[in-house]
Amino acid sequence: MVLLLLQLLFLLFLLVVNGEPLRALLLRRLKLFSDLDFVQICLLDVYLGGLILYVIALLPFRLFNWIVVFCFALLSFLLSVIIHFKALTSLTSFSKIRVFLTENRKKLFDYAAVFGMFTIFLLINLLSLSGFVFGSVRDESIHSLDVQVILENNFVPATLQPYLAEGIIYPQASHVVFAFAFYMLNMDVPKVVFYASVLFKSLSVLGAYFLGKKLGVRRAYSLGLSFVFTFISSWPLSIVWGGNPFLVGFPLFLVCLGLLFSLFCFPTRNSFAELIIVGLLLGYVGATVVSFLQTLIMIAFLVFTYY
Repeated sequence: MVLLLLQLLFLLFLLVVNGEPLRALLLRRLKLFSDLDFVQICLLDVYLGGLILYVIALLPFRLFNWIVVFCFALLSFLLSVIIHFKALTSLTSFSKIRVFLTENRKKLFDYAAVFGMFTIFLLINLLSLSGFVFGSVRDESIHSLDVQVILENNFVPATLQPYLAEGIIYPQASHVVFAFAFYMLNMDVPKVVFYASVLFKSLSVLGAYFLGKKLGVRRAYSLGLSFVFTFISSWPLSIVWGGNPFLVGFPLFLVCLGLLFSLFCFPTRNSFAELIIVGLLLGYVGATVVSFLQTLIMIAFLVFTYY
């Protein structure tokens, strides 16, 4: 159990690292993304990293192999260290660390509370699923086949070859994340699909925090929503297996919902570049599960009609 938890946290770290250079170099210059705190940045980085991997996998040049994926992760880590080198070196002495902790007590408490709830949620799910082998045979088989096809072809193909001649009609963004997890973790494909889904299911706690921060400046919004998603809400806690891409896309759905709220409430702050980034994130959540994009479109239409 401890090893499994460490593996999932390592996967989370890699996804954050993959997206951080893009966010730090481009997105932090945009006002819509400049006011994010540490928890929001981590969650956004997860999906920015997944988006880059999805773009690589869409190219029909067989680039999505373990060498390219490993080199990309290593390069992203090095770039992240270089970008934040000044901030890291500023905390080299005990006195500077103490001053930092004193000045950011409230923020650090919020971060500790949110990541604590995330860890509790993750442990609850891992303990409850410890008696299962793969989960739902039907769902795990379908999604494992899609992941295996990506691994065999080293990109997202149009058909299920070399196994079946039928075309792929299901969105493949989540399966690219599962394939990345397969390269980075020592697991079989069905287990990767099973446990990576649990990780993203737990990220709903961070997604609730992200949405709460965008809804208002009070701490109660973000911490309250995280608490609800951890201990009160029956969804996604009650989902034991199946619907794996749905679980992968749900935290991003909450992120997009918060960004749409900011777009409508602060229209003068938004530039064309910000609209492009939000549009890409909406497209990415649609490439994970189409129903999320449909829901966001309906929400945007209703709010636009109201205003």
